[in-house]
Amino acid sequence: MAKVHFVIHHVDYGTTMAQAKIAADAGADGLFVISHKGQDEDVVEMACELKGITNRRAEAMDIGVNLLGTDPHDAVLIVIARKIPMLWADGCGITGKGVGNAGLAMFDALSGAPGHKRVRVFAGVAFKHQAPERNPPIAARNAKILGFVPTTSGEATGLAPEVEKIAAMSKAVGGGLAIASGMTPENVWQFAPYLSDILVATGVSRDFHHFDEAKSKAFVKAVSRVRSDIAESRNQARNAASPIKRT
Repeated sequence: MAKVHFVIHHVDYGTTMAQAKIAADAGADGLFVISHKGQDEDVVEMACELKGITNRRAEAMDIGVNLLGTDPHDAVLIVIARKIPMLWADGCGITGKGVGNAGLAMFDALSGAPGHKRVRVFAGVAFKHQAPERNPPIAARNAKILGFVPTTSGEATGLAPEVEKIAAMSKAVGGGLAIASGMTPENVWQFAPYLSDILVATGVSRDFHHFDEAKSKAFVKAVSRVRSDIAESRNQARNAASPIKRT
């Protein structure tokens, strides 16, 4: 069932720590830190400082980074060395036609380093700002073959993809799919059943660097409701399949 990871657009120490607290208070499962201003070193340090933060359920939150200014191969080595549990990378060169050099280099770095099994790599496929993908389900499957979490989006920041696209990609990878754009408290219920992970920023924010507390709580509540509905459906299915006990 889908985990919720809030994406913090890092600008400075105080702002990032404040946004992390809002996400934790809302009950998020994890955090990603990213900088659009070339602050990759600061992003790594912030991620390390955030390790151990707990959400309102007193559960340790997963922590990840997206290092936009760092070569994907090097980014893998950095998160392994610094023991950061998650890496999100956009330009992995993974498409429906196959895997490019960046994706293969990331796979080699991940496979050859001690501690690699503790890292989840979220690899962008059929993603915004990339060439149009003609076969999103196969692209997702190619990412999964490498051991990555295929991560997709709508056509632009803040835009949701088509539900049909997400359903097809999810089916191709057995539900192990992440989405990283366009999710809001109002629409996430349509997508959550098909996802293992949801990366959200715009849909819970009041501006580029600040989360909205009410939207954040509403978003996590909406996903939690879907989780409960799925769990209840599974329980009903199990009970229906159980043999009738006769006395």
